[in-house]
Amino acid sequence: MHEKNKNVEVEDIKKEIKEESKSHLIEDDINTRKRVFSKSFTTYRAVNTVLLVLTIIIVTLSYIFLFPIGTNGMWATFIIIAVLVMGMFVYSALMKRSITKKASTYMSDYYRITSDYVYDDTNIKNYRISSDKQMTLEHFTKAHLIKDVIKAGSRNYVEYEFNGQEFVVSDYIAYRGVNKTTEPIFLGKLLVASIKKPLKNRIVIYRRPDEESYASCPGPNDVDDLTKVLENKKLIIYAKDEEALKYLPAKALEILENIETNKTLADISIVFDEERITVAFSYGDDLMVVPLREPFYFSSQTKFKEDLKAVHEFIKLTQK
Repeated sequence: MHEKNKNVEVEDIKKEIKEESKSHLIEDDINTRKRVFSKSFTTYRAVNTVLLVLTIIIVTLSYIFLFPIGTNGMWATFIIIAVLVMGMFVYSALMKRSITKKASTYMSDYYRITSDYVYDDTNIKNYRISSDKQMTLEHFTKAHLIKDVIKAGSRNYVEYEFNGQEFVVSDYIAYRGVNKTTEPIFLGKLLVASIKKPLKNRIVIYRRPDEESYASCPGPNDVDDLTKVLENKKLIIYAKDEEALKYLPAKALEILENIETNKTLADISIVFDEERITVAFSYGDDLMVVPLREPFYFSSQTKFKEDLKAVHEFIKLTQK
């Protein structure tokens, strides 16, 4: 028995070393790609500045030395200015197109590399990532988490199967209408999954923030039709009545309570209804912003992978 435990410990250590080695390789890969793109962008801006200064100098000299000559000098000055402006316009358009293409390539590589790591799980089937697809406003509003959401944007669209269910995950930002303008009300990862055990009356679960800086997060507010059936330091659950708690095994709720909320993960909101399961992970900039100037740190991706794995297990327990 002792020998068996020792072998398990050795395997766990090997797994940790392998995982750490993989994280370093990915971190180095992305930072290298970022430096290549940043160098191209810096070069583009520097060349633009130099060309602008040279254009100003040439135009000024043409005006000083050619303009006084007379009609021929004036026409020569106008031709020089026209050629320079046209040349600057064409160059800027071509370089902007080139930089945009390089930025798109870098972002696509970033999402592909990080997603390949996050979704590298034997329990995940048919994983695929698409740069063409996007989540819609309805993906968020149908869950009835937050009131007055009128606009949304998404990228990094991922589809896969888990526990015999279809899953879609995307980077997502939702805006609510305030005084004839909009303000961001949610930024993070939005997960939408098919449901095996549909509910006539929805259940809304809120994993509250532990981090003091997020203590003021309001959480779901589109719950006027529901009652608060459970509240503790970690969780708030809204439902039609307490009968809904039978849908949520104690072990499943324990998994949610054990998810660490910190500066990377502010909170989690989950909705079960007739058609789907919706999970909104509120993440900070260290995960959600694609690094351009600042270094890329792998820890935020590891955190998301751990959170996703926990939510997968939570969902699996509720759908038995």
